[in-house]
This record gives sequence, structure tokens and C-alpha cells, in this order.
Amino acid sequence: MFDIGFSELVLCAIVALVVFGPEKLPALLRDISAFRRQVSQLWGNARQSLQKELDAVAAADKPQDPQP
Repeated sequence: MFDIGFSELVLCAIVALVVFGPEKLPALLRDISAFRRQVSQLWGNARQSLQKELDAVAAADKPQDPQP
């Protein structure tokens, strides 16, 4: 998707280390990880809710079998 190689990742890590310093970098990575986890959970909940609504609409639009 992003087509990032190993050398680009190493360069980003070095830049992050220089910009944020070795003291703040672990806390920053934890915060980024927690944010990513929350976004992933929200996205999953939204997808699940949308799927439930679509299933309900599909069930309501389905023709009912006549009763014998």
C-alpha cells in the first residue's frame, strides 16, 4: 500500500529518535499504539453496526412466504 522499504523505515526511526529523543520516544510509541487500537475498535464497531442495519433492511425487503 505505501511501498516503504527497510531503508525508509530506518530513516524514519532515526529522525524520530533525533526529534523526540530517547526519553520521550517509548511513551510516544505507546500513545500512538493506544490511539491506533482505539481507531481500530471504533472502525470495527461502525462496520458491525452498519452490517446489522443492512441485514435488517435486507430482511425487511425480502418477500415473505405466503402462509398455507
